[in-house]
Amino acid sequence: MPGLAPREWAKSSSSAAAAVPNPLGVRFIATWPQDCSGGQIGRHDPPDPPMSAEAYVATLPTCATSSSLQDFLGDQSPMAVFELECDGLRKAMGVKLVAWSVNPVFFRELLTAQTLPEEIAIAHPVLVRLGSLDAFYWDTPGFLDLCEVMGLHPDKKRPRFRACYQELAQEVMRWSCTVAHRTHLGAWESPQGKAHSAAFKVLDMMRANTCPDPCQLDKLRGFWGQVDPALLPRFDELDELVNSDALLDPTDLDAGVVQPRDPPTARLMFLPSRYGWGDDVVLTGYWGWCPPVGWIAEDHAGLRGIAIKLARIIHEKCAIKAKPLISFTTMRMGCLMKFFAMKSLAQVFGGLGRFRAVR
Repeated sequence: MPGLAPREWAKSSSSAAAAVPNPLGVRFIATWPQDCSGGQIGRHDPPDPPMSAEAYVATLPTCATSSSLQDFLGDQSPMAVFELECDGLRKAMGVKLVAWSVNPVFFRELLTAQTLPEEIAIAHPVLVRLGSLDAFYWDTPGFLDLCEVMGLHPDKKRPRFRACYQELAQEVMRWSCTVAHRTHLGAWESPQGKAHSAAFKVLDMMRANTCPDPCQLDKLRGFWGQVDPALLPRFDELDELVNSDALLDPTDLDAGVVQPRDPPTARLMFLPSRYGWGDDVVLTGYWGWCPPVGWIAEDHAGLRGIAIKLARIIHEKCAIKAKPLISFTTMRMGCLMKFFAMKSLAQVFGGLGRFRAVR
């Protein structure tokens, strides 16, 4: 079966399916007799009007209880389904195309309880082909053939890079999907694993739909010294980029990508209190690509005490505005300073003064 080029596939996608971000796609139903002597497999096109993946799972007699199921169903991409009907039972497995950083991955998830992957796979030759596909790239013919058979969208998750880095990024991404995938085999602390991790990091800085992040570049530079130049393709060009500020240039970004002004960070000093002897803490927020924009309160919920803000608030649009609850004391430490009682550490960020107490 001839493979579809990604651009051609994009043109063939229906506008109706776009209304449901995580639609049910093609269904393969294998019907086996009780003696498992062989069965029939039917291929069913996506329903019209489109049905969401969650709505389909609700029709199954049982539902799997894995913690990853809801995330799998909610991913905004079509889901191919492989069903097995045997001995009065109906079992199902879902398949989605996802990107593991920049690598394409067919992610499989059991949809029904008391189901083994092997019993579904043995009934469906397409799943056998999928399992034998290894170290493939976004343009690999076998990969595109399987996408076509399963009704999955090979271009939906494919990373897009800024025009100025397109040729370099595609070569490094191809290496990541093929050579690096075969060699490091999950050993991330090995030289091959570190080179693969570095490729992921630098490719993330080249994306067209992500605003360049100075903090991200600082982390990349700190890691770059651990990379063996002989393992990473076109290392000299990448090395020059990493050690310059060229990756922070927002040229060629997608329309609508907002460039942040400064890293959303703040430094606090905790004074001795019943919560501890005090310590310096640097709190870091997130860029606009990590919704919701701003500080993630859960990341700092465990901190308690009297906090002194040592630096001005940076990137105030990301800060959770604090409200004074109790003004309970005034002290002289060279000048008058007000303290406020707060419900949580997230409320430290605001515009209400330099000294806050947190309880």
